[in-house]
Amino acid sequence: MSAIIFQNCEDQAFVATDTLASDHEGRPGLFRSKAFYVPHLKTIVFATGFAEMLENWFVYINRRLMVDGVEHLDAFAPEALDELWASLRQEMGGVMDQHQCQSTTVHHMGVSEVTGKIVVYVYRSTTGFASERLPPGLAVKPECTLPEGEADIFELMKEMRHIQKSSGLPLNQQVHIGGEVQLYQLTPQGCEISTYARFDDYNEARAKMQREIDARRYLQEWEQSLGDKSY
Repeated sequence: MSAIIFQNCEDQAFVATDTLASDHEGRPGLFRSKAFYVPHLKTIVFATGFAEMLENWFVYINRRLMVDGVEHLDAFAPEALDELWASLRQEMGGVMDQHQCQSTTVHHMGVSEVTGKIVVYVYRSTTGFASERLPPGLAVKPECTLPEGEADIFELMKEMRHIQKSSGLPLNQQVHIGGEVQLYQLTPQGCEISTYARFDDYNEARAKMQREIDARRYLQEWEQSLGDKSY
């Protein structure tokens, strides 16, 4: 699951995500990108919920669809997303159950090939991925306090994390936020991607990931060394 902040206007927009991927007990597993820019469509694809859905959808768009832009993509998205989600649930349903992750929401933020203005479409598994066009504005997930003026992205992310950690929810129901904040800034001319901020426990999380990788590698090498010998 991801921390997402996005704001859209007709002539400029942004998406910010964290980069931490964790297991169902909240242990850091790796850092990963949680939004993808598709240059030939001038569209940012991002999602909340099960991470593999976003990655599979990005590959699907890039390899299987002949579309002209975000509006044309909208015509195909509901049916294609529904089929992809059903396939993913069949393949990885057990993992989803561990993470208490039974839904996903996919967003397309792109420059309309019809009007030249920035638009945002959202597709929710809970509504069968029906297309919904969002009005201009600021949106966040998970919850935090929405500012009245200009948003401080990193402060919002830190508040999200504090709310999740102090929620009292089981670990597999919390959104575990960390790593870095990646910022995608979209205009009709293109998209600029940058690292906006880094959480103060980044190095600690990375060290935990490395120890886990080293432990798995040691166990694998030990098992291989045994061969057919009994133990």
